[in-house]
Amino acid sequence: MIKKIIKFFENYRAILCINERNLKYIRLYNSAAVRKIADDKLLTKQILLENGIKTPRLITKITSHKALKKFNFNQLPDSVVIKPKYGFGGEGIIVFFSKDSNGRWVKADKTRYSQEDLRNHIRSILEGNFSLKNRPDSAFFEERVMMHPEFKHYSYRGIPDIRVIVFNNVPVMAMLRLPTKESDGKANLHAGGVAVGIDLASGTTTTALHKGKLIERHPDTDALLRGIRIPYWEKILEMAVLAQQCTGIGFLGVDLVIDRAQGPMVLELNARPGLAIQIANADGLKGRLERVSGLQISSVRKGIQIGKHLFGGEIEEEIEEVSGKQLVGRVEYVYFTDTRGNIHKVKARNDTGALWSAMDETLARSLGYNEILDRFEEFEKQHRFSTLKEGRKVKLLAQKYFEDDLQIVDIALVKQSTGIDLRPVLKIPFSMSGLKQATKFTITHRKEMLYEVIIGRKALKKFLIDPARKFLG
Repeated sequence: MIKKIIKFFENYRAILCINERNLKYIRLYNSAAVRKIADDKLLTKQILLENGIKTPRLITKITSHKALKKFNFNQLPDSVVIKPKYGFGGEGIIVFFSKDSNGRWVKADKTRYSQEDLRNHIRSILEGNFSLKNRPDSAFFEERVMMHPEFKHYSYRGIPDIRVIVFNNVPVMAMLRLPTKESDGKANLHAGGVAVGIDLASGTTTTALHKGKLIERHPDTDALLRGIRIPYWEKILEMAVLAQQCTGIGFLGVDLVIDRAQGPMVLELNARPGLAIQIANADGLKGRLERVSGLQISSVRKGIQIGKHLFGGEIEEEIEEVSGKQLVGRVEYVYFTDTRGNIHKVKARNDTGALWSAMDETLARSLGYNEILDRFEEFEKQHRFSTLKEGRKVKLLAQKYFEDDLQIVDIALVKQSTGIDLRPVLKIPFSMSGLKQATKFTITHRKEMLYEVIIGRKALKKFLIDPARKFLG
């Protein structure tokens, strides 16, 4: 991958620069009439829906100061998104996750908006403060997309989106954009979001970019960004090409989201897509556009096949070679050897969202750790606590009490639905996918959970997680 990045910067002739984008692609292929479609979010929504392409549901709109005065804010749902009709670059968009006990809408960063705060924001929208060329604008509310579970470890309090660049009915480049704390839960790169390139053939993420620098892990969640499989990949490419066909926008950036229940939806269209997508993919957009220019594309399926064939497939060959890491699925068998030399085969979940690994106490006892766990239980009975402050004091006592014990390597203070719990941390050897290591396991009660073992990211440094990899049992 490093060689690929070096090659990208050396092959500057394949990189699309902003002047060439404007003169050669936007001016030639995106007329004023089609740019109007992309610039008007409500018109975009209407055309897409008329052509059977899903978008987030429109709840209501406010088109004038007079309408704002009469508007009943109580009709809005607790979870909702407000947008300017002509907004650009994510400006003016606010995502509300809930309402508090005082009836104020709550953003991702816990900022609260009263009805008057929201009214003032809409006034700013109507006056054109967030629109292209400061033109008078309209505000509209639409449903909030619910995050697909595959993305929960890769996003900070917001919904990731996927941008696909389409030219001549061929998807030529794509990236996953991830919200961060800095970007206020929005997937906007200029605000501090993360861009991750996507291999077109497989829908698997490759290189990641944050604030102009290449990164391997999400800056807030620490989740590994390479090797994420995008759900509904074939459908996403199909919707992107269909969006170009029904709007006539020749050089198009299609922004899509994946809703937990409804699947892929087009969020908006961009007739002036940015160029950072090239760095995220370590490849030049100009070279790709030239390769498909003038081709006769007979169908949506043909366009997708050409895009996949020309601009995908490398990740499948590279994935297990990156940093010498082994490819594994979300669920894998792990193997433990007990104190008597017997092998225990256990189904475990690989969870990059968890920092530390965890093991059910019953399994730990079956591996031969009865004596130390009995001692810890006895210590717990003698040192009861009910508050976090008391728990911290008991934790310090436990660390001192067990400091000479080679089996207990740490003490964890765990907050559960039943209260605050003190748990021992044992260093236990195991193997997965042929690789052996010893890691710290927090010993806890997981009897009612699906998996007796959770492997956290501290123990996953030698592995890459492939969400699409099926557990065969």
